Amino acid sequence: VDAGFGKLIFGSGTQLHVYSSK
Repeated sequence: VDAGFGKLIFGSGTQLHVYSSK
């Protein structure tokens, strides 16, 4: 999960927000 989360942050901060909400 850590790796995916980190990748999301690198990809796009906005997307991270959606992931966090989930």
